[in-house]
Amino acid sequence: MKKVVIAIVLLVSSLSFAQEVKPKFEVVDQMVKATYYYDNGQVKQEGYYLDGKLHGKWVAFNEDGTKQSMGEYNNGAKSGKWFFWSEDSLSEVDKQAFEAAQENINSNQKLKENVTLRLQTSKRNIFKNIILPEDKFDMTICNPPFHSSKEEANKGTIRKNKNLGIEDSKKPTLNFGGVNSELWCEGGELTFISNMIYESVHFKSQCKWFSSLVSKKDNLKPLLSHLKKVKATYQITEMKHGNKVSRILFWTFKEEK
Repeated sequence: MKKVVIAIVLLVSSLSFAQEVKPKFEVVDQMVKATYYYDNGQVKQEGYYLDGKLHGKWVAFNEDGTKQSMGEYNNGAKSGKWFFWSEDSLSEVDKQAFEAAQENINSNQKLKENVTLRLQTSKRNIFKNIILPEDKFDMTICNPPFHSSKEEANKGTIRKNKNLGIEDSKKPTLNFGGVNSELWCEGGELTFISNMIYESVHFKSQCKWFSSLVSKKDNLKPLLSHLKKVKATYQITEMKHGNKVSRILFWTFKEEK
């Protein structure tokens, strides 16, 4: 019996030892490169420290070796653009924009008490992981990406400048602000709002109304067709700014009483 007990103890001890994969540190230039591991020996994270703080490029991996995230640190703080992988999609996030928004909230006590920022790290989703199971909302508001590419955005600006008599348009300056992911996406405004409509079906019990700005009139017809397919009730409100007309599309799954 003693031999059996000893054998079991040795087996458990050896398994525990095999699972302890210590991190690796090495000096590179004036920084320390760190590599952290999962219990199976696969790299979990690798990056650099400078004076004891995270600095430079850091990459995180899933347990199967696929990339999870990649970005830069500057003296311990996340900086610049970060990239997140989810299944077969890649999302680009401007951490500086997110942090600037958080700073604005923190500087205003009323906003701080009533506004919470949630970062969407999946390029494929809009509401998923943002609307949580316990959440209830009266309305969602969206100003979607207008264009399908930077080239399309520039062409639109050149055309508008030409109509206004502005000819120096070889390097056009967009007449609206935002980072790339806010201004254009694959499929442009129509695809973005269409995806939003179909995804909203899964959150119809948590939100009374969904809404989005629609800048292109031609997009209304296919969008209304999508809303009819998902059996949503909709309303359209026009907004006029001089010669420009935009519209807000509202939809709900709640029956009017």
